Amino acid sequence: ETSNINIPKTKLRPKSPIPRMLSKIAAVSVVAVASAQASLILTPYTQAQCAGSAGAQLSITTDVCEPISGGSVKTTCTAGGATESIWTSSDCSGTPAQQGSFTIGECVQLNGDPNYPSAKITSCS
Repeated sequence: ETSNINIPKTKLRPKSPIPRMLSKIAAVSVVAVASAQASLILTPYTQAQCAGSAGAQLSITTDVCEPISGGSVKTTCTAGGATESIWTSSDCSGTPAQQGSFTIGECVQLNGDPNYPSAKITSCS
């Protein structure tokens, strides 16, 4: 089964009630990805189910609490991929209201970009 990711411009917003989703994303160059900041890297594709041509890699900064509509979000790298936690608080405090896990190599559906309907979780480090 394919997980869904929504992409309005540079931020992802979860589409409830999908249990596995990414809430933030920003396009960066490969050079920027090589910096000291840890990142979850996605490779977008021009067709569903990660088929077709690959686009420029997308990066989600990890281990940073960021505000989103209705709360905050933090993505953390794990041994086999990443975990994203969403809070109703603005500072990632308390117990997360939602959590989603993603594995390296997993294909996810992108909602919000007609040119790239899917992406593969490439790495997290």
